[in-house]
Amino acid sequence: MTEIVITSGILILVVLLLRRLLQNRISRRLRYGLWLLVALRLLIPFSVPSPVSVMNAVESAPALARGSGAAEAFAGDNAAETLPEAPAVGKAQPGLPGLIWAGGAALTGGWFAASGLRFRRRLLRSRKRMDVPGTRLPVYRAAGIPSPCLFGLFRPAIYVTPEAAADSTALRHVVVHESCHRAQGDHLWAVVRTLCVTLYWFDPLVWAAAVCSRQDCELACDELAVGRLGEEERLSYGRTLLSLVHSRGPLSAFACGATVMTKNGREMKRRLEQILLSPRTLLPALAAAVLTLGLAAGCTFTGPALIKPEDAVQRICESAVYEDGRISLSIPKRCRDAGELSILVSGREQPGGISVGVRFLEEENTSRSWQAGQTYSFSISGREFSELTLSVSLKGASREADLIPLLPESLSASGGADPARRVYLSARVHFPREAGGPLGASAAFDASLRIPDGWELREELSPGCAMAGDFFNLVELADGERPVGWIGCCGFEPYEEEVPQADYYKTVYPGLRLGSTINWGDYTPVRTDENSEAATAAVSYPDPDFSGPGLSNAAVPRVVADGILCYSKELKVYVGVQFIPGAATEQQLHAIAQSLVLSPAEKP
Repeated sequence: MTEIVITSGILILVVLLLRRLLQNRISRRLRYGLWLLVALRLLIPFSVPSPVSVMNAVESAPALARGSGAAEAFAGDNAAETLPEAPAVGKAQPGLPGLIWAGGAALTGGWFAASGLRFRRRLLRSRKRMDVPGTRLPVYRAAGIPSPCLFGLFRPAIYVTPEAAADSTALRHVVVHESCHRAQGDHLWAVVRTLCVTLYWFDPLVWAAAVCSRQDCELACDELAVGRLGEEERLSYGRTLLSLVHSRGPLSAFACGATVMTKNGREMKRRLEQILLSPRTLLPALAAAVLTLGLAAGCTFTGPALIKPEDAVQRICESAVYEDGRISLSIPKRCRDAGELSILVSGREQPGGISVGVRFLEEENTSRSWQAGQTYSFSISGREFSELTLSVSLKGASREADLIPLLPESLSASGGADPARRVYLSARVHFPREAGGPLGASAAFDASLRIPDGWELREELSPGCAMAGDFFNLVELADGERPVGWIGCCGFEPYEEEVPQADYYKTVYPGLRLGSTINWGDYTPVRTDENSEAATAAVSYPDPDFSGPGLSNAAVPRVVADGILCYSKELKVYVGVQFIPGAATEQQLHAIAQSLVLSPAEKP
């Protein structure tokens, strides 16, 4: 509804401006027709995405601070994880704003309905049928009504006051006037006006539009009536109106749903002036009105343009916030393929000093129940995390966000991480990069991983690049101009005998694990499945920059760096990632290891 309120408000202002500028330059019936666009905008509950919509500018404006809670209903978290005490929270019920709107609409609609029923009872009690030739509508004389009017939705009839019934000229003018209301369908438009005001009772612009459109309705009817009566009766027609109008206020006038006239001094003066004038529609004014309305309709009948998958993924990652023990994230309203999103929060919790894997939002992710425009949350109150990563993917676009920097220090076992490194981008390395390489062309495969935003992969290596171990087809990881690590691959022969999954890595990396000069130790699995495993490791090797005469290997200082290993039984290959000491934080190391996947090479 917010979108309709904004776009309809802009359209109402445009129509009010045109109404003012083109007052005597286009016919009154054309001016009355301008309100048709406003009614359609208020009553059509959807819009077509477009790059020219005014809502694009609205959505690009700085967002309101989160936490107001009124306009955002949590769609649920149902956090499913390995710890039994994890809470599950379902969808929240409609909030207070919805109840206030419904109550206001009920009161406003009830007021209109009561006014209409009360007016109808008054007419039925006092009406008497009159025989008036020249009209197809039934004509009744009724006492106690404010002025002559047309009333009735399905079977409209003309009701005249005793004063009008007693004067043949006035009766003829009234019958023509009310017949013109019937010809314009004004008894139906009265219902449309009350419906719009009922639905948007809180919007003063809609009330203003209702009042102004009713004024234009009378002027358009006057124009049509004078056309039917003839120019010679223009003045007498104006005198008839002046003698028959009532002094009741404008609200009660259109609340009853009848075409009742009111005696507002300024309004009646303007109306009589318009009756005496005979404006003609000027072609330049008409062209300007059509062009302006066309542009306004194009900008207001449309909604924000659908966002691309990569933009949706980025916005979801950037929407993550922590407040009052909960982390929440929002899916953009214009995410067309929300049902195809993959959103998962995973990490490691430290209950009692023991590292335990946790996962959130699994139920929604499994059922693919994500909905555009919804906000989802999960509770982490009273828990301590060493890792917490948001992973989002949609149609080939993917990102990761490190959530640890969002947490207060009491919930972060690591004390937080660099906020500038909490967004991750997808990357892919093709092995071997040269035909006939060490693995053979038939062993071509891809290594997909997520790297921190700002990092990149380079095929051209910096001078002195070397990984600890027998790795081939090296690719450099760089943070701007600074190298931060390398990625390489190697093949292995799967062990033929059955080996427990927990020990299988020992058959893949014996040369790396057991070497005395170069050693990949402290092997810690991060992600394990039936066919593959990714783990972090500590890489130890002699300092290549240290030199001295006659030193044994044992006397050479050793360098210890972070590393990642990942194997695939199916592909019979493994990949190693070795970082320059201190180049990657613990959170980055685990995030990259969790994302590292080996798969058959994509076809070009």
